[in-house]
Amino acid sequence: MPVYEYKCGEGHVREFEAPRTWSQEFAGQQCCKALDDGSACRGRLKRVYTLSFAPVDQATFNPSVGKVISDKRQFQDECKRLSEQQTAKTGIPHKYEMLDG
Repeated sequence: MPVYEYKCGEGHVREFEAPRTWSQEFAGQQCCKALDDGSACRGRLKRVYTLSFAPVDQATFNPSVGKVISDKRQFQDECKRLSEQQTAKTGIPHKYEMLDG
């Protein structure tokens, strides 16, 4: 189950684990966080939305083709080009291809 983060107007943060269908159920509730002086915060909770991005694959040097490769399609194109080059050079059919992926 996902964990949802809520924050009251006083800055207190609370987390709730709940099914996605309940994600807004806790919004508007009172914070009720115990403060240092023994009283409780009565601020209203608001859902905190965060945004994260997936890492971008960086181009890396691939020794199999002798070039910097940035994606799977480029690697396949280079394998095909090298296969054709070696076939023309030796007269023996070559078929270089990616083994896993």
